[in-house]
Formats: sequence, C-alpha cells, structure tokens
Amino acid sequence: MCRRYGNRMILINSEPADYERFHVTSYYSKATWFRLKLADYLHPDVKRVLYLDCDTIVVSDIGELLDLDMENCPVAAVNDTPWQIQYAAEHIGIDNPDGAGKYFNAGMMLIDVDAYRSYYVFERAGQILADSRYQCDFLDQDVLNIIFRDNWKELPCKWNLLNGFLKKEYMSDARWPDMMAGIKDRAIIYYSA
Repeated sequence: MCRRYGNRMILINSEPADYERFHVTSYYSKATWFRLKLADYLHPDVKRVLYLDCDTIVVSDIGELLDLDMENCPVAAVNDTPWQIQYAAEHIGIDNPDGAGKYFNAGMMLIDVDAYRSYYVFERAGQILADSRYQCDFLDQDVLNIIFRDNWKELPCKWNLLNGFLKKEYMSDARWPDMMAGIKDRAIIYYSA
C-alpha cells in the first residue's frame, strides 16, 4: 500500500530497557510510553509526524492537517471531553484561570519533530512521574499535557472525533457546535476505551 502511494514504512524496534522506570498496568503496557520517545526514533530530516493510536481510523483527506500552520507549537491536538478536563484540573494541576480548560487527547497528535525534541519529552517524563504533585492516571497523556501545558495548538474536533464526544451531556454549550461540525466533516475517528 505504501508503494502504491509513493511512501514507505519503516518498522522500528524500541529497547524495552528504556521503559523499565515507567509504570505499567493491566490496561497500559510499556508500548503506552513509546510515543514519548518518538522523536528519538526518527531521522533528523523528518520534520512533522502525525501520531495516531491504533484504535483510530482516517475517513477523509488529511492533507489540510499535514499542511497546517502549527504557530510554533510542538504539538497540535484536539481538546478532550469536559470530564477529562475536570480530571486534569484535579489530578495534575492543569487548569486555566478562565475556566475554559485545555487538556488534549493524545490519541491523535500532529507533531513538529524539532520542537518536540527541544522539550526533552522522554527525559522529563521520568521526572514528572517521580513528582508527588502529579497523580498521572492517564500516564503518557497526562505527562504530555504537563510538558506542553501552555504550548499546544488546539484543533477542531473533526481531527480527533472521540467516541466520548457523542454524548451531549459531556459537551459544554460552547463546544457543541464544533462537535456537530466534527461529526459532519469528520476526518479522524478515535474509538478510545
């Protein structure tokens, strides 16, 4: 398929020893942590990556997303559900003074690789997890939100249409129009558990 579209796929084996210090559960394996080291695995010529969890599907052209002006942000993603935003405020200290709340879902991230590298994500993850101020129940997603707290570009819901968005009671009145537009113009659907 890659050849058909003029692309190629390279499989990269990670070193399990790199992830020994990271917490795993019956639900989250060491593979959960791989995206933290993503930039280290890529060739220096790679400038942008679209990260997708394995339970996502692309249903329309993503060219617009790949050409997006990221406004000097290392990550572009979709703001999560109000429930997750409330969780972030209570457990990892991410809260906006205006109450709007910003906590991205890491199942789909557009990544500026050079900017991502400059944050030393993998190294900082260990420090964050050792810090008792943070209760990181959502592991790598929490870590990424702490690291990029004030420096990520919010994308419309159509780029990561979460199944949790489909319940109106989860949507604040301000975000419901974006959600409805996301359903109509969906590009990436994420079937998160």
